[in-house]
Amino acid sequence: MRTLGTSDRPLSEASDYLFLDLDGVCYRGSAPVENAPEGIELAKANGNEAAYITNNSMASPPSVATKLGTVGISATPEEIYTSSRTGVAQILEKIPAGSKVLALGAEGLFYELDKVDLEVVSSADDNPDAVLQGLNKDLSWRELSEAALAIRAGALYVATNLDATLPLERGQYLGCGSMVAAVVNATGVQPLSSGKPAPDMYRLAMKETGAQNPICVGDRLDTDIAGANAADLLSLHVLTGVNTARDIMLSADHERPTFLGLDMLDLNIQIPNVEQDGDDWVCGESRVRLDGQTIWVNGSTMTTSTLGLNAYRALVGAIWHLIDTGTAREDFDWLPQFSVVRDA
Repeated sequence: MRTLGTSDRPLSEASDYLFLDLDGVCYRGSAPVENAPEGIELAKANGNEAAYITNNSMASPPSVATKLGTVGISATPEEIYTSSRTGVAQILEKIPAGSKVLALGAEGLFYELDKVDLEVVSSADDNPDAVLQGLNKDLSWRELSEAALAIRAGALYVATNLDATLPLERGQYLGCGSMVAAVVNATGVQPLSSGKPAPDMYRLAMKETGAQNPICVGDRLDTDIAGANAADLLSLHVLTGVNTARDIMLSADHERPTFLGLDMLDLNIQIPNVEQDGDDWVCGESRVRLDGQTIWVNGSTMTTSTLGLNAYRALVGAIWHLIDTGTAREDFDWLPQFSVVRDA
């Protein structure tokens, strides 16, 4: 059972590397995330370097670095770890250099393949040794069929990620995982996955950067945080993207973050320990108690859905404890969607 972590100093003073997700952590679409550039620069001043870890297989590292620059974050292509980069590394661990790879994907995938000694082919008739499938919004029936034919003939199958959906302006579009599902249905072969929540991207970043004590920062539980847990790394969840405070309270054990923050400024501010004191849970100056479906904060019943940051941390500690000691998650269906604000 995972519990909230403890630290006697700001996380950026205890870590040497930031492993940062992109969308929802560094930017939202083309807009910057509040306090992201400032949080990163403060962490760098405390001795950290940064690597950017993304399930996006379509964009090349140079284009990602350029986009980060537009939101005030300085990065080089070498610091960008995409699921395409990791997928190519996985293939090179399994088959010899010079082997043939049938590749389905976009710019980012072919950018990574161009950097290594692998022969890219487009037909199962070329007898490829591996199939590498990334997201391509224009992927056709014919291309998927070529992949299926090659896999049924024995080719290694690697997918850059298994995300079922891709969030765009109009809603949830088909993600890479949904297109992978068509090939799996046709072949019965499950691919290796290079994207989060598999730990491979984090492990590749560890290997190539030499990071010793990284902190993984993410907004999604099922990818960023689950991947960090799978890699046995510390994580900070920030409330600037997909998953909400309520999601954190009811998260599955393997998706629980080590630390909780509002945004990336919290890398550089000491996070108080969450401790049980009788029926109360305490974090800093905030004291929380659950009594049935009533939440008490600092001795008063909570009458709004707005929580201070430390009260949020304390409430998460209380709910995780109750779940771990036998309370069903369904018993917390009454919890509202909370708004979390920084403590005064």
